[in-house]
This record gives sequence, C-alpha cells and structure tokens, in this order.
Amino acid sequence: MNWGPWADAGHAASEYGKQSHERLRALGIKAIAPDDGLRVLGALMEQGRTQAAAVDVDWPQLFRADPAAARLGLLAERVQDAAASEIADSSQPSELVAALRALPPDGAGRLSFFICRS
Repeated sequence: MNWGPWADAGHAASEYGKQSHERLRALGIKAIAPDDGLRVLGALMEQGRTQAAAVDVDWPQLFRADPAAARLGLLAERVQDAAASEIADSSQPSELVAALRALPPDGAGRLSFFICRS
C-alpha cells in the first residue's frame, strides 16, 4: 500500500512534520485523516488488492504548482481528469466524476484511490 501523508500522528505531529505538510498542502496534497485511511485500508483488504495508492490530492492544483508532474506517464489519467474538471461545459460527467459523486459525503470520498497495474 502506498500512502499519501497521514495527519495527526507520528511525523505529522512533529514540528518538522507540520512544516512538511504545509509545503505539501501548497502543492495540493492534503493529509489523510487516520479514520479515512483506516476505512481505505479495510476496503483494500476486503478486495484482496496487492498494490494500491491512496492520497488526498487536488490534481489541478498539483499540476499548476508542478507542471513537470503532469508529464509523468503514471499520472496521465489524472492529468486528463484534472483538465476535464477545469473545462466548464454542460457535457455528461465522466465515469470517474459519476463514481466520485456516488461516494458517501463523510469525507472518505476526498481520497484519490487508484490501483497500480503491472
């Protein structure tokens, strides 16, 4: 399991960790609340996934702050999703947008969740 930064404990609770999280937040990468992370971990364990990543990212903000990240092949789908989210049109929502809208409003839906495939 690959995780984005976690909030409220360990490194995140140290002064250095708080400063690091501020820098990440400026890039659009937010800390994962422990309860949200545990829900994601539980869902992954139930699904029997062997490799996955969970991170709370504002993709358009990340790609504006770090244009080089938008050129990484691993993030190609996220670049397309970010570009699509910034286009204000009346077309039907993408499959991703529809899936995200269907998530519960308890906050866990903020987490980007993608499976790394070989």
